[in-house]
Amino acid sequence: MFFCKKIIMKKFLFQISVSFIFSFLFTVNGFSQCKAEKDAFSGKMVINYKFNDSFSYSVQDSAIFFSNQFSYLGEFNAVAKAGTKFYFKLTNGEIIEFTSISDSQPVSEISGTYIYSRYTFRTILSRENLEKLTTSEVEVQRFPDLKGGFIDSELKGLKKKFAKKINEGAICIKENLK
Repeated sequence: MFFCKKIIMKKFLFQISVSFIFSFLFTVNGFSQCKAEKDAFSGKMVINYKFNDSFSYSVQDSAIFFSNQFSYLGEFNAVAKAGTKFYFKLTNGEIIEFTSISDSQPVSEISGTYIYSRYTFRTILSRENLEKLTTSEVEVQRFPDLKGGFIDSELKGLKKKFAKKINEGAICIKENLK
């Protein structure tokens, strides 16, 4: 019985690893853009930074929004409720807690023989946490395991570029805030 559980756990960990590798292989070399321009209708300054579909920053009426997407192996049909938390541990040891401000619907897609479900968590980012993200890179992400608990993902190797883009986006927003 113990041997069977051990095999199941190894298979689960392998699937999670494949999920992370797959999602980052297709996002780390992606496109990022910093834009600061006046809205044609309102005349207000609009600041955005987007890295593929992985994450984005935006500023609307002085509120800084940060959206981060997490991919899960398998098809999930459950909604991640507003109030869902995820965390970044920075290279300087600080931890930033994020709380989603809206429900997140799953978006499922097939890649090869696997089905992945993506959830986007939209949060409000304080200026203090924005400053932290400009001065130190993300070392570890802790995001919700939809079956309970959390999953930690170290941002090293190919994922290191993802950490650099989070830092680059925070710098973009800070430089364009007045």
